[in-house]
Amino acid sequence: MKRHNGFTLIEIIVASSILSLFMVGVFQLYRSGSQSFLLGSWKTRAQKESQLFLEELRTILEVSGNALVFRDNVIDPPLQLPVHLHSGANNLAMPVAGLNGVIGFANMLTPCTLYSSLAPAQVAGTWVGVVLSANNGSLQLRTYIDPSLMPPQAMPWALPLGGDFVAAPESSLRPPRTLRDVELFEVQQVTVDGKIQLLLRITMRRSGHETRVVQEVRANLLRGVSVEWF
Repeated sequence: MKRHNGFTLIEIIVASSILSLFMVGVFQLYRSGSQSFLLGSWKTRAQKESQLFLEELRTILEVSGNALVFRDNVIDPPLQLPVHLHSGANNLAMPVAGLNGVIGFANMLTPCTLYSSLAPAQVAGTWVGVVLSANNGSLQLRTYIDPSLMPPQAMPWALPLGGDFVAAPESSLRPPRTLRDVELFEVQQVTVDGKIQLLLRITMRRSGHETRVVQEVRANLLRGVSVEWF
């Protein structure tokens, strides 16, 4: 009987099928590993960026206050400048996707000491405006020293400048921050020892996935500073 060299067609087909199954398994394993790596990288980045964003917002809220004018023996009744926040975030989880516009505003001021001989320097108070806004799934935090450059929704809440209070120097501006992939923004207000405390919570979601990251901080407002919901 003659012995044929090489492979038969059936042997080639069987070998090709086995190789194809092996390659499909390798590809699926690679794709699964790649997706896990990307999701893990996104979670790490989201946790870090949301924490930095909330810490910046907390710092701003904790130094925002009312306008004070010092004189030799008295302090004028302060001009009330509450922190303004969107009512949609008040003890609720406000969806950020599709939302555009201002969702928070605050005034950062230094006291006016023009009329106090007891002060180290007789100077006008300074003003910095802070705007928290939403833009199609992202949160933006920005400071201003010129009210005319702010979004129109924030202008009515800005302190009128001139006289006792002037614009702060440019060095007082903080770098703008943007946080993307934001699904929900929430604020809970409580009063502790007569002071208002705000629990700020942000939920981020990976686009196209159910993977989420939740971060929160607590901000202690200065005594006498209130919150106004709009």
